[in-house]
Amino acid sequence: MRNDIRLRWYHFLISWFACLGTGFVLMAVFGGIIEGASDTAAMSLAVSGVALVCSAPFILLFCILMHFAILRRPRTKAQLHLYTFLMHAIGSLLVFIVLLYFAADLGFALIALIVGYFTIDSVYFHLFIHRKANPVNYEKTPDADLLDQQIDIENL
Repeated sequence: MRNDIRLRWYHFLISWFACLGTGFVLMAVFGGIIEGASDTAAMSLAVSGVALVCSAPFILLFCILMHFAILRRPRTKAQLHLYTFLMHAIGSLLVFIVLLYFAADLGFALIALIVGYFTIDSVYFHLFIHRKANPVNYEKTPDADLLDQQIDIENL
């Protein structure tokens, strides 16, 4: 049974690209304000490129799992938010571990970048869920009033 959802796997991919773009802009703006350097755009582009390369395998796996395991079954918006958040948190942790292995000397800056991208990505993911997911109407499902049929209210 297919859920009546307009939300598709590619909305998460769009969110990811929007996150990378937002991260680039925010880093360039804040880097220019804090650092005042002219090379902040190049640094922002480099960091966004690293984020793209490091998180690309995860986002592809995430989209596949969302398509086949989550979006094909009837889910409430709350369930979609929960499953998305949990899968995204686990994936971000795995990306963090991989990056920590290759760039252990970055320390706090690496944590701050990953938390920033995670937050922006989560906001975009959940905005798509909020706008595109139709609530599941359990009244129309065959077993919705199963308990009501078993209880004879008149004989109580």
